[in-house]
Amino acid sequence: MTGTGTSTGASTGTHHGVVTVTLHWSIAVLTVVTMVSGYTIESQGLADSGEFRVHTITGMLVGGLSLVRIAWWLSADTAPFLAATPEGWRGMSATIAHLVLAVVPLALAVSGVGLLLLMTTASPLGVLPGVEHVPARLFHVVCAWLLTGVIVIHGLDVLHHHLVLRDGLLQRMWFRARLGRPGDGRGPDRPAR
Repeated sequence: MTGTGTSTGASTGTHHGVVTVTLHWSIAVLTVVTMVSGYTIESQGLADSGEFRVHTITGMLVGGLSLVRIAWWLSADTAPFLAATPEGWRGMSATIAHLVLAVVPLALAVSGVGLLLLMTTASPLGVLPGVEHVPARLFHVVCAWLLTGVIVIHGLDVLHHHLVLRDGLLQRMWFRARLGRPGDGRGPDRPAR
């Protein structure tokens, strides 16, 4: 696939494809739910609650969709990173942030599954006293805070692109950009009525 048309779901030289956009926003929403439930569990000690089940299910979905996204990038989407990467520290930080956003959710899913297996095999109730000192849990928590920081920075950078640079970056990562080609009157360049 060459990534030359949105009918294939792949990205073009100017817009992200529908598959990339769908995966991005699905992962983003599920990540927020996973992180809010995780921080709630952490702060209130709800390891055997409904909140824990929500955290577990959404975390596994994020991990699975992250694998699908990486497989999509490697197999079918030839232009997943459309924004011209700036030179210098901004380019380096953007590259690092996108790598963290792609890889850390997988690390969280793997460590979360490991913790879940540890908890369920050690106790039929699913609660393991002293699990807070298990290295996999420390890794899980550190990755969660790392991901939180990078998401905040990513969000601020998106706002900078949208409000200050006004370079259309946010529109390229949204579904509406796929409604038509530039100039055909159906896309985001359509004149206001």
